[in-house]
Amino acid sequence: MRGDTTTVETNIHYPTDASLLNDCVRVLTREMERAYEIVGELACFVNHRRRAKTKLYLINNTRKEETRYEYYLELTRVTRAMPTCI
Repeated sequence: MRGDTTTVETNIHYPTDASLLNDCVRVLTREMERAYEIVGELACFVNHRRRAKTKLYLINNTRKEETRYEYYLELTRVTRAMPTCI
């Protein structure tokens, strides 16, 4: 068996902590939506994708370090609250 090991340059963004947290929220939402389709009303969740995306935008475009830290805390809270039922 032989495999191709050719490398190609791509435009991949550098994974920051905030972007990884946003990816977690996005993937958890997708998986919870799949579970909701299978189980129905037994699986309840709140979609926090918009909140996480807004916090990511604010983190990336904030100049003050203190304000950025507050947004990181809020994004962390959003990610932790993601799989819970409210």
